Amino acid sequence: MDSPCCDWVCHYPVNQPLKQVDLQSGYRPRYMGSPGNSENLLFYLTFSGGGTRAAALSYGVLEELRKTEVVIDGKKRRLLDEVDGISGVSGGSFTAGYYGLFGDRIFEDFESKFLKKKYPGSTSPRGIKSSQLAETLCRYFWSQRSCR
Repeated sequence: MDSPCCDWVCHYPVNQPLKQVDLQSGYRPRYMGSPGNSENLLFYLTFSGGGTRAAALSYGVLEELRKTEVVIDGKKRRLLDEVDGISGVSGGSFTAGYYGLFGDRIFEDFESKFLKKKYPGSTSPRGIKSSQLAETLCRYFWSQRSCR
């Protein structure tokens, strides 16, 4: 039985069935991670939510992983270079997304662009209204005038 709410809530698009699948490409663990990443270590990071505090905590984790050197398979590497994947929710997703897009650039400008940024109309990133979030991220986080 259909729900009366489904007319306005269930608006997701229906994907067309795949005609073929290429098992040698796509978002598969063997194609992710840094070049030279060890096959003997599976290392995923998951960053929790909690607004700016969660973003700051996950940023601190990345900083420590960058400083921590390990020897794996006889090679000395940063532990950060052994990360195979990152997931995040809410505040932690800002750090995960920024690192996923920009890599080590996060250590140059993430604090100033996000963690310590005062956005128009608020006294801290925690004060951003969700309706302003997309435009704010485009303009200040990704340095674009607008995403429109």
